[in-house]
Amino acid sequence: MVKTAVIMATYNGTKLLPIQLDSIRDQSIKADYVLFRDDCSSDETVKYLEEYIQKNNLVNWIVQINEKNMGWKKTFRQLMIDSLSYDVDYVFFSDQDDQWMENKIEEQLKVASAKPEIEVLSCDFDVKNVKDATYGVGTHKFEGSELLSQYPKRFNYIAFKLGFTYMIKSSFIRELIPAWQDDALNIAHDRTVTLLSNLCGTGYNINQVLATHIYHGDNVSGRRRITIHSHRSDHLLEIQENSQYYLVAERFLEARGYGEDAKKARKYYDFYMRRYTTSKKGNIFLAVIQILRDWKMYFGMETRARDLLFAIKK
Repeated sequence: MVKTAVIMATYNGTKLLPIQLDSIRDQSIKADYVLFRDDCSSDETVKYLEEYIQKNNLVNWIVQINEKNMGWKKTFRQLMIDSLSYDVDYVFFSDQDDQWMENKIEEQLKVASAKPEIEVLSCDFDVKNVKDATYGVGTHKFEGSELLSQYPKRFNYIAFKLGFTYMIKSSFIRELIPAWQDDALNIAHDRTVTLLSNLCGTGYNINQVLATHIYHGDNVSGRRRITIHSHRSDHLLEIQENSQYYLVAERFLEARGYGEDAKKARKYYDFYMRRYTTSKKGNIFLAVIQILRDWKMYFGMETRARDLLFAIKK
């Protein structure tokens, strides 16, 4: 019998949690485990979780608390490690500010059962805007009318869908964690599994709405980290962090025997390091040379424009 776990990182989520907790509890196929890891909330998130579990007599709903605030990226990585301690076949990512349709787990398991080579499976979602926000939620639109779409192969780490839509094979996570070492702690769980699964040909999307993203303007998905008002140090940090996806990809692909793709991942890492070195110098002439030399390595004009902008900004 297939066993499942839901993992959720929480932080100051008292006002957001009720809808999502109910939607997980009310699934047509129940998760065998629901694992929470709170990132040192300053409100009563942990108390709310514990009371909710007790009130509803929920077995194997387990709350852990970080010893110190780590941020959502490191917390989700730790949750993935946590899940490996349990006898489960699939792990579902969950955020605290979303809502699943009651058949989400059932539908994703049904597809995975029919196509066992799938290791990463996302789904479509709706967006409910409950508060004005200035930046929308981007999502990839898969072409065609088929129910299932395979992720196109690409070296771009941007996720096709938001993290709460993903179901991951536990065996995939077990292979991933050794490649996800301490020199790559500032990368996102959904982007990481997107990059690796599309390169391995094992990532798919169900072109069916199975959840709703409750967009309140304070979501991570609703923030632009870099704007024209940012400092060069912000730009440098983003380059440095994004390079880490390719460190993980190189190790993961090498371990799986994808030698050529592992070499290409290393080339992308080296490209990001060249961008970092050039941007740090703050010289527009050097930035132009960098862009022209590595033109095909960039993911579009916006990224090239950023390098030019921050070559002249402090």
